[in-house]
Amino acid sequence: MITLQPSRLALACCFAFAGTPLSALATNGMLLEGYGPIATGMGGASTALENGLAAAINNPATLGLMASPAQLDVAIGTLGPRVSSSAGPQKADSQGRSYIMPAMGYGRRAGPWTWGVALFAQGGMGTEYGADTFLALGSGRDVRSELGVGRLMVPLSFKASDRLIVGGSIDYVWSTLDLKMALQGAQLGTLVTGGSGMLAGAATSLATAPWARIDFSDDNDFSGAAKSGGYAAKFGLVYQATPSLRLGASYHSKTQLKDMRTSASGAAMSASNGFADTGRITVNDFQMPEQWAMGMAASQRSDPVRSRSQTHWLVRGDEQLPHELCHRRQNGHGRQHQLCPAPALERPNRAAPGCATSAEPAMGRAGRPEPGQQRRA
Repeated sequence: MITLQPSRLALACCFAFAGTPLSALATNGMLLEGYGPIATGMGGASTALENGLAAAINNPATLGLMASPAQLDVAIGTLGPRVSSSAGPQKADSQGRSYIMPAMGYGRRAGPWTWGVALFAQGGMGTEYGADTFLALGSGRDVRSELGVGRLMVPLSFKASDRLIVGGSIDYVWSTLDLKMALQGAQLGTLVTGGSGMLAGAATSLATAPWARIDFSDDNDFSGAAKSGGYAAKFGLVYQATPSLRLGASYHSKTQLKDMRTSASGAAMSASNGFADTGRITVNDFQMPEQWAMGMAASQRSDPVRSRSQTHWLVRGDEQLPHELCHRRQNGHGRQHQLCPAPALERPNRAAPGCATSAEPAMGRAGRPEPGQQRRA
């Protein structure tokens, strides 16, 4: 069995070529700018306005703003990243350029209560580099990754008064990962935090290998070879401050996911010195961070008695305050390891601060889903 540390895995991706400047264009596919067609069409604003069953993943309190007594929503979104990596004169473009992200939900109102169930692709993405690119390090095999997170949510809202609606949701969260990466043998030692069998005896020889590989992939459009499941929660409120001004706020808890694991023989390690072994790989403590959001919606309609146009305008905006998408853990020496941060407000095609690589195997970038999550087009 091989145990991987997410923060060290990200570090290995960031500095796959020690001493060689490596630049890339990265994208944040894990915390998207918007969920649901209404919010996405307004740059992500959703905290203080009715946005259908996307309320389950945005602010569950807004489910109480639903106009109809029952509603069924089905949506399909796409993510089209353009990721490239370069090291000196060498450059490689990822071929993972189109991902489909479906969502659906059903809601029903009963008096002051509104409840529902929704299935959403939280996020994810992937990268695919050919075996002939510099990222393969001469191993002769392709380099790719797909990481995805999905949520099955049960939201509930309550209209406490004419002005106040409160809500919450319980989420089942799952994550999946495929990874095929090449790195220098010495870097493999910083990535692996534990091992048994042939790996334990070959650790010294692997340190001098020109390249070493970690490979696990199930070649399935709806899942990854490494899987995990767990839970999270959300809480929110909506307050009608004036007839034309509505305020909203929400809190998303940090996920409680188990360690991602492959099957007992679902992963392989190999190196240029002839080393080869199969077994289980465990990725420790990959989590989605907690998030806070605040928003407002201001509107005004013209008086239909005085104006025939009956025009209206609406101003909406949100501010998200996410913790970094990262993994932190104190080791026995009091030092802290941290995954390359990926702020939720990061714009596409923009490198994540402190990380000099593209979205490839860094934990928190790529994605391959189970049903209800994304699918590569």
